[in-house]
Amino acid sequence: MNNKCVIGIDLGTSSAKVLCRYKNGDKINIKEKYDENTPRQWQGSVKKALAGLAPEINADDIEGIGLSAQVGTYITETGGGVHVAMWNDGKDGAYLKKLLGRFTQEEFLREISMPHPNMTSYPAPQLMQINEKFKDIRRVCQPKDFLCETLTGNMATDMYSWRGLADLKSGRYSGALLGFAGVGAEKLPPFMGVTDKCGALKPELAEECGLPGNIPVFVGCNDFFAALLGMGMQNYGDAFDITGTSEHIGVISEDIVINEKLVSGGYFDKNVCYGVTSSSGAAIDWALGMFGDANDTAEDISEILDNGPPVFLPYIKGEARAPVWDPDAKGVFFGINDKARGRELKYSVFEGVCFALFNIWENIGRGIGRLTVAGGAANNVTLNAVKAELFGVPVDIPEETDASALGAAMIASVGAGWHDSVYAAARQMGGRKNAAVPKGACRGKLLQRYETFKRLYPLLKTEFKNLGGM
Repeated sequence: MNNKCVIGIDLGTSSAKVLCRYKNGDKINIKEKYDENTPRQWQGSVKKALAGLAPEINADDIEGIGLSAQVGTYITETGGGVHVAMWNDGKDGAYLKKLLGRFTQEEFLREISMPHPNMTSYPAPQLMQINEKFKDIRRVCQPKDFLCETLTGNMATDMYSWRGLADLKSGRYSGALLGFAGVGAEKLPPFMGVTDKCGALKPELAEECGLPGNIPVFVGCNDFFAALLGMGMQNYGDAFDITGTSEHIGVISEDIVINEKLVSGGYFDKNVCYGVTSSSGAAIDWALGMFGDANDTAEDISEILDNGPPVFLPYIKGEARAPVWDPDAKGVFFGINDKARGRELKYSVFEGVCFALFNIWENIGRGIGRLTVAGGAANNVTLNAVKAELFGVPVDIPEETDASALGAAMIASVGAGWHDSVYAAARQMGGRKNAAVPKGACRGKLLQRYETFKRLYPLLKTEFKNLGGM
């Protein structure tokens, strides 16, 4: 029976995820965690995952490998070695401030096909910092570009992984921004199409992993866009929430939106508008470590709200994203009463994360029919129940929660000729199921509490800075 398969590889911030997807819908998932977020760890984890996959499949059935990875992390090769700058380096924003002071948003639209967001992890401010730090730069790349070279011996990238530096209309890096940053295009990976073949699996690597050589490897895209594909986001108005270390919430849009509190730009032949909170993953992990797992349904939430739980600001590691943009911000429980126990405090943390997302959605300012949630927290019962109640819409989750790895496999399926577009692959290979529906019993209380949440940060902003200076 002809049951060919493709493989998607996603390099996340904590692990390498490998997903083998068959034409008949069967799949195999393998995850290998990193001890450190470094090139050596990426290589080792991917090799280990592929070697673990090899005994589970008929290797001759593999028709392609697609790639996806974190962005905002930069690997710089100099005469002195290899240096890695993570996405959260340069928090003071000095380089970003210089960049935004030099170019207007209209100039950014001409140069990079999007407004430049107030984010220090974007390529131009990072390259400015790299250029000032190193005087003998030989090459700069990102994790997916590095992975491409590891697998094939060729380095190539896609324009979406270099959003903020790539002109989507011309298919080239912005000469103006590169000139300002002081790094030439020849030191960056060349652009190829997302579904283009960048090479074939190197024979020596294939032998090491127990796979056949010459498996086609396709360029792929950033983990965010790959996740959107894996979630089935392809129609105007599709609303998404991608959980993780940072959490992205937004909508597929017809137009680019100019709003300093949001990020907006091209998404294949459409556009995407979204905001990000960098606080959700850390806050959720902290709450689970302190209070244990949370499985409260909408009915449970109504009971908890009757006890008057505190309102929580989830900025326990600062907030490097919209709409707060404050690395000095901290977590705050406001309004603890004598009924507050672990259950109430745990709920407050989860609610605070949802309030941060709702605050972003208010800035997007669009109606919403339903919300699709993916990522590590997609199966959390409490989070999904709060989101359904707060947004007042059903919450769906993909059948495959490793959405970026699935998106990478979808890209490989297009490169292998299974489908004629990434959207067709998303329709055929994806799937969603309902996780929560709004009950309506506590939305009024949630909205009242949300108004308190919104007022808290502005009142405490100066005190956060004072506290950080102690």
